[in-house]
Amino acid sequence: MIQNALSSITKDLDNFIKGKFSVQESKVVLNGLVDNSGQFPIENQDKLVVTFTSLRQEAFSTNYSPARRQERLNAPVNLGVNVLISACFNQYEESLRYLSLVFNFFQGKPLFTSANTPGLNPAFENITIEALDLNQSELNALWARIGTHYRPSLYYKIRMISTREEIMLERIPAITGASIKISNK
Repeated sequence: MIQNALSSITKDLDNFIKGKFSVQESKVVLNGLVDNSGQFPIENQDKLVVTFTSLRQEAFSTNYSPARRQERLNAPVNLGVNVLISACFNQYEESLRYLSLVFNFFQGKPLFTSANTPGLNPAFENITIEALDLNQSELNALWARIGTHYRPSLYYKIRMISTREEIMLERIPAITGASIKISNK
């Protein structure tokens, strides 16, 4: 599910950028900034790279389906997914130009649904995106954890990816009638 959300948002962002520059070549990829050997992947060259950095499950409560009151279903899963969008261009000014477009895209489209995002799984109720502000030490720690040198980038939180697998947790017997017993003591 996370792959579908990130892939769909990446493709939507790529289509936006291709339209702004009137080009056919993809300029946005979903990828790590280093490969398994610690090297810079060639497919990241001259691209914006969307990289998953962390995941957190947010608070939820038990969910009872109003349509099926006799079944208790598992609760939706609400996730917070952090992503780093790095500009991997040779020219610094070009990196800033692309990052400006990323910022404009997410400012103009902060809500993603299957209705407004091609390829997004309809199981997602909604996906919202907000920019995160990292202080200098958090930024240094992030890039050290990734294992590469700093590149111009933006950091975003993808919030409340709500999904629910229709797995019944238990069947609750239906109330078929009521009776009152009165006893004389």
